[in-house]
This record gives sequence, C-alpha cells and structure tokens, in this order.
Amino acid sequence: MCRALNRLEEAVDQAEKAAKYQYNGLGHRGGKLEGSPIRIEDDTGRTRESYGYGAFGEDLYGNQGEMQPFGYTGYQMDAVAGTYYAQAREYRAERGRFNSQDIIGGFILFPDTLNRYAYCWNAPIDYVDNDGEFPTIAIGALIGGVVGGIGSIISDVAKGKKINWGISIRCFFRENIHVCSCDVYRIVGGTEMAFLRAIIVAFIVTGVLDLITKRTSKKTDSIDKFVVRAPIDFAALGAIGMVVVIGILIFCEIDGTVIPELVMVIFFMVGIFPGFLLMIAPIKGVWDVIVDDDDITVVKAFVYRRHWKFSKITYGKMKRGGMKVYVEGRTRKAFFVDAMCEHFSNFMERMEKEGKEVIYPEGMEPYTEEEMDVEEEQAED
Repeated sequence: MCRALNRLEEAVDQAEKAAKYQYNGLGHRGGKLEGSPIRIEDDTGRTRESYGYGAFGEDLYGNQGEMQPFGYTGYQMDAVAGTYYAQAREYRAERGRFNSQDIIGGFILFPDTLNRYAYCWNAPIDYVDNDGEFPTIAIGALIGGVVGGIGSIISDVAKGKKINWGISIRCFFRENIHVCSCDVYRIVGGTEMAFLRAIIVAFIVTGVLDLITKRTSKKTDSIDKFVVRAPIDFAALGAIGMVVVIGILIFCEIDGTVIPELVMVIFFMVGIFPGFLLMIAPIKGVWDVIVDDDDITVVKAFVYRRHWKFSKITYGKMKRGGMKVYVEGRTRKAFFVDAMCEHFSNFMERMEKEGKEVIYPEGMEPYTEEEMDVEEEQAED
C-alpha cells in the first residue's frame, strides 16, 4: 500500500503476515529524513528490524536491503551492487554521489548545481532528492521556527504575560534568519545577489512581524484606552509591491539581463523603499501613539519613547495627513497623529470630549450640523 512518493506503509508476505513500516515523520532539520524507514514492526507491534542513516544516507547499522529493500528517503537498496535505486539514477550513499550524471547540467549563476554527480548539491541537510533528478528545498526548519515563535507569542498574550519585543525579535533573527539566509543563498547564487537576498530576508521578517502585530492588536471604540497605529492594510499593499520587485529581480538574474545602475536606483526609490516602509509601518513599536486614560506614550522605531498627559494638551492643529498636538510649556508640537492610522477618530473624539481646541486651516474646516442638513436636503432633491 503506497500513499506517497517513495513511501511504503505496509507489506504482506506469502504467508499473509503483515509488516508495518514506521518512518521518521519529524524529519531531520527541516524534514530531510522524512520518508526514510526507521523500523519495521510485525502485526503484534514487535520490532523486526531498525535502521539508521548518516547525513548522506550512509547505512549506520549495516543492515540495509537484508529484510526489505526500502531505505534512505524511500530509495530501494540493491544489496548486490551496494547502491540505492533513486529512480532516475543509482546513488552511492557512502560517497554522497550518483553513479551517473544528472540530465540537467546546472546553472552558471548557481555554482552548487554544476557538479552533475553531487547529491542534493552537497547539502543533504537542507535539500531532498526524491527521484534522482533535481533536489527540492526543505523549508520545514524555517516554517517550524516561525510557526513555533508566533505560537509562543500568541500563547503568552493569551495568558496575559507581558512580551519583551526586543528579546523576541532578537530570538527570531538568531533562530530563523540564519536558516532562511542559507536557503535563499542556495537559490539565488553567490555574492553578486546579496542585494536580492537582503530584500527577500527583509520581506520575510517584516511579514512575520506584521502577522504578529495583527494577531495582538484589536480595534476598539473606547476613547480612554486605544492605540493609534498604521492599519495592517498598509502591509498588504507593501507586500504586493515587494513580491513584484522580487519577481522582477529574480527573472532578470535568471534571464541574464543586466539592470543599469540608474534604473536600479530609480527602481529602489519607486518600488522597493516605499513597499518596505508600508510593510514596517503597522508593526508594533514602529510608530505608535498609546493613550491610556490621561497618559500618552509616543513610540517611534522601537526605542524612542516620550510621555505626555492628555490633560496638558493645549490645542491641536490640523494639517494635511493628520494633526500636530501642542502641550503646555512648548511652542513646538509635542507629537503628530496621522489621520490615516487606526483609532485617529478615537483621538479626535477624546479631544472634543476634553474640550481641547482643534485649529483647522482654511478649506479644511469640518461641516457644521446646519451645513450637513443642507447637504442632505440637496441630496434628497
């Protein structure tokens, strides 16, 4: 009974005795050993035979092919030749090499692919080759790390624990970005693609932080406790732009198209930089105005923090894009509240409730009730 490529679940001999295969479902650093049988049990659950593998599939127990033919990654072992049958080619695990050349010659831009005999581009921990033709990337370690990190943070939030975002971000970089960088490096090539690698890593990191922020943020109608922050829709727009940019750069690299420096600078200023800013804007701590009763905390770029009192606000001055807020004892604005951010209306309602003056420039004055009634009458007519 075969349920997936190179994976036999159960076998029955001539005496109709069943033998069940148990696989390493957890994998080995990103799922590399998934599909490799680690033991065989009979119908009573007794272990008949166990197997062990090295990084390249070396037979650690010396019993491959004796009781049954399936081994490393589900390849069939030829006990006579001492090789694995990898469908397209024969594979020698003790050498980490195939017996014949790959029909795909590799790519100049990706030096690791040029050796036609190499198994998984000499990186069996990060890649898997199911048919002897072309390796596929094993990203289970990255996905597992990201999902585990997000799950841990969500769990802490649900339990009411206070999250140290600085430590959380440093842990994410330390545990996950190294794996991601290695995989991206093998996909897009050497040092000449450092710029593209940096964009992809930045895209992944900001995307994960956006998801965390979305999960931990809640909309509220309260005018006593709320946070003015860029909406998560900004991140979606930025992500679309970044995906287009990454796709164009990868296509140009594979196609061999050289992008002139002037075009690259314009491309960066028009596409990459705005997209990245849109993605980082909604992240918690990038630009927040936190109102907690009479306390106001303004946070910028995670580290800049200033504290004010709502009761000390003297007036606000509307500008295109938002409102400058002034407090007692200062002739310059204390902070700025962006009109495109979530809960800006909460801030305005709180200003009105507290009786704080809001100055509007000519042409931006809000409608009075009489003017709104006139407009409604005109619309009805």
